Amino acid sequence: MTKIWGWAADESGCQAYRIRFPFGAMKELDPTLALGIGSTIPPEAKAEADIVIGQRVCKEGPSRLWQRWAKAGDRKLVYELDDDLWNIDPTNQKAYYYFRDKAIQRCLRENIQVADVVTTSTSELAEVVYQNTGHQNIHVIPNAVPPWLLDHKPERNHHVGWGGSPTHHGDFGLLRQGMKKFLYHNQDKTFHCIGMNYAEWMKLPQESCHFTRWLATPEDFFRTIDYRVGVVPLADTMFNRSKSDIKFLELAALGIPTIASDVPAYNRSIVSGLNGMLIKNDHEWGRVLKATVDQPEFF
Repeated sequence: MTKIWGWAADESGCQAYRIRFPFGAMKELDPTLALGIGSTIPPEAKAEADIVIGQRVCKEGPSRLWQRWAKAGDRKLVYELDDDLWNIDPTNQKAYYYFRDKAIQRCLRENIQVADVVTTSTSELAEVVYQNTGHQNIHVIPNAVPPWLLDHKPERNHHVGWGGSPTHHGDFGLLRQGMKKFLYHNQDKTFHCIGMNYAEWMKLPQESCHFTRWLATPEDFFRTIDYRVGVVPLADTMFNRSKSDIKFLELAALGIPTIASDVPAYNRSIVSGLNGMLIKNDHEWGRVLKATVDQPEFF
């Protein structure tokens, strides 16, 4: 009987979308398949797992175990990756300096090369993996949101909102002036930031902004979303070109329209004026945000 262990990199949203949510769906189909998940592998999992899905395995200790398994050939190894770790933007300083380390890059490349299968979230990322490792068996498994979101009815306490990690400094420069202009001319509207206080970073008027700190789980994050329109600024960088449309999927499932940068992650999912709006140039943010007030029937 096949047993699968999900070796997660951490307990972030990446773990939830790429390991925990799929394992939950797997359990519904066949409870015997999913042995378990975790950022460490207990002895029983090491002994029983026929398939190990390893998320971003690149540290020295875990890499030794991964390579030992590959050499033994007694289980299948699936390397899971959902970010372009070769082209991290320097504005994300912590990740940039961590993943540019030569030892980390070597382990990353070698661990991918010995894996039986590689999974990524987008075709762009699959191409990046191929170019950097030469792996021939890469499968694109798109991100998906949990089905209960379709039935969840979010509150509408704020007009505009965003939620995410503190890795988007290079993206929020695009939105800064447009959001300032919008809040200045619409002083009854508010902007809600969840996870990272980019409202403060953009120096927006404090009285027009609300901030919710980083939440323990994606489920907590979903239930905190309480705005009428979501904004997703995303700079056109090498790193971002491999990203998925996950923010659009989250908001769409909740019935919230998205205003997003016109980049590959979103221009394949959003048709402007139909299921959201795409922003080509920075100066358009203010105009489109104003339209959410002037033409609410389109939002």
